[in-house]
Amino acid sequence: MRKKLLVVVGAVIGIVVVLVVAAFALVNPQKLVSAKKDALLSTISAKIGRQVTAGDVTASVGGSLTARITNLQVAGAAGKKPQVEPGALDVRFSLLKALLSFGKNLEVEKFTVTNLTLRAARDDEGRWDFQDVLDKLSADDGNAPAAPDAAAKPDAATSSPLDGVRIASRSIKDA
Repeated sequence: MRKKLLVVVGAVIGIVVVLVVAAFALVNPQKLVSAKKDALLSTISAKIGRQVTAGDVTASVGGSLTARITNLQVAGAAGKKPQVEPGALDVRFSLLKALLSFGKNLEVEKFTVTNLTLRAARDDEGRWDFQDVLDKLSADDGNAPAAPDAAAKPDAATSSPLDGVRIASRSIKDA
């Protein structure tokens, strides 16, 4: 009886290993990430009211699903240089979720921005050149919370959604 149980457990483990190896062989990470990139850029552009573009995408599968997006840009105000220019965006996705969803669910586990350039300037009236983005986001979100009280201090016990953000290098320039 014990021997049969060991054989069954071994067979189940063997089948799982074969399925994982087959999934690795069938997954084309370049195609997966490129397709998601185009849809995501379109969604972000519509959400912020500025054109968001990106260059080449390279992706690979190893111990995790990773991608590098280069030449990413968020357009500046009319006639201005790009507002945001990350040199590259390195992203690590949950491989298990990507495999189980057959590539439909790419959940970001970690991302790193390198050579980030942000441009910001005020006009003669003191209005920031990215105010249109803030206005659009505010108008689109009727449930937006009120601006936080400047005197309120953040609770050290709470975590921010940006706790895991890492910026490898950056520069802030006058637009």
